[in-house]
Amino acid sequence: MKKLILIAMFLILTLTFFVGCGGNNGLTGSGSTEKLLKFIPEDVTGYLSVDVKGLSKFDIFKDIEKDFKSDAKSGKIEGYSKDIAEKIYQDFIEKTGMDLKKDISSVVAGFYGSSFIGKKDMDFVLVAGIKHNKEKLLKFAKEEGGKFKEETYDGMSLYNVEDEGKNVTVSFPDDSHIIVASTAVIKKAVDLFKGKGKSVLQNEKQKSYLKMINDNALVSVVFNIPEQSRVKQNVGMGEVDFTKTECFVGSAWKSGSAFEIDLKLLSKNKEGNEKIVKLLETVKMFGAMNPDFKELLDGLNINSDENTVHLTV
Repeated sequence: MKKLILIAMFLILTLTFFVGCGGNNGLTGSGSTEKLLKFIPEDVTGYLSVDVKGLSKFDIFKDIEKDFKSDAKSGKIEGYSKDIAEKIYQDFIEKTGMDLKKDISSVVAGFYGSSFIGKKDMDFVLVAGIKHNKEKLLKFAKEEGGKFKEETYDGMSLYNVEDEGKNVTVSFPDDSHIIVASTAVIKKAVDLFKGKGKSVLQNEKQKSYLKMINDNALVSVVFNIPEQSRVKQNVGMGEVDFTKTECFVGSAWKSGSAFEIDLKLLSKNKEGNEKIVKLLETVKMFGAMNPDFKELLDGLNINSDENTVHLTV
């Protein structure tokens, strides 16, 4: 559990600091996730891939599910009575014909725009590899009060949903995939299912980043650094130079019974990279003051060269 927290902590730290500062605010190793990346339009700013089936095999996720059910039955979770969690899930399976534990294999998400982080109406596309029954899902959505407008694009039905003022479109290209996307992106994703347009896998620059991802990755992320974030920043511990930063690439995979993590910030700036390393070493030092993280952080390696800031666990 602590190792996953460490993964999240450094991913959030790195993405927030390197990508978000100064602005306005895919895991290709797994065959299933690589297949889904071909449905992500090429003009993407960042994308995330998760091999859900692979991650679900870890004991930690089984323990989380077990703890949730235990807490629900014991009344520790407000609003849940005995056995309610299991009943809700079983009702969902019966009404939709879909068992998320068995039927979902992987998910990829792409984000668009130079300042999408923190943007309320950011453009995105999410493609899930999941076995489903379209008619049952639509019926279930209506029974739960869902409202949507149907339109047709190139022979495929699109369901436009307005949720809290945001327009989201859902499509079911076949019985093994579901697309959820902002209105501006959905048609590009549908085109890719129809064999039209270009995906990230056909973009030479994006392909060069994908080659840096571990072949056995269960989780992977690639984010291009926006131009407005490529500036020098005073971070309270001196000035750090982000002017040559290009992209953030990260992946996590299973090695034996543990996770291995590899994070890279691509930046052709040897001196600037050395300063970034010093900053991260300082963060690491303060984090290690917490006994819960000391052992893990001791295993965190941070180094750099003229092209990269590199973190490994």
